[in-house]
Amino acid sequence: TSSITTIYTTSSITTIYTTSSITTIYTTSSITTIYTTSSITTIYTTSSITTIYTTSSITTIYTTSSITTIYTTSSITTICTTSSITTIYTTSSITTIYTTSSITTIYTTSSITTIYTTSSITTIYTTSSITTIYPTSSI
Repeated sequence: TSSITTIYTTSSITTIYTTSSITTIYTTSSITTIYTTSSITTIYTTSSITTIYTTSSITTIYTTSSITTIYTTSSITTICTTSSITTIYTTSSITTIYTTSSITTIYTTSSITTIYTTSSITTIYTTSSITTIYPTSSI
């Protein structure tokens, strides 16, 4: 019920519902299920994203591997990943996740700022802020 600007795809997108704007999705692989009542700006993917539900903004997801399940009622800014992220639930902001390995399960009702990882993170639950995690091994 509002604008979508610029979807380029050479593979399938299944199910986008929006009552507000999406700007710029480029994909060479599948995206399944984006529901939004607010804006998403810039998703670039060469592999699959499954299930983004948002009632507030997401800005800039770059991925060459899969993301499964992002639920947010507040903003996420900048997820860059070349490996999988599974399950981010947030009712407040996340700013800047860069990963070349997997993250499994982040639940937050307050902000996370800056996670850089080249190995796995499993299970972050927070109701207050996290600032700056740089692991080169697993958490």
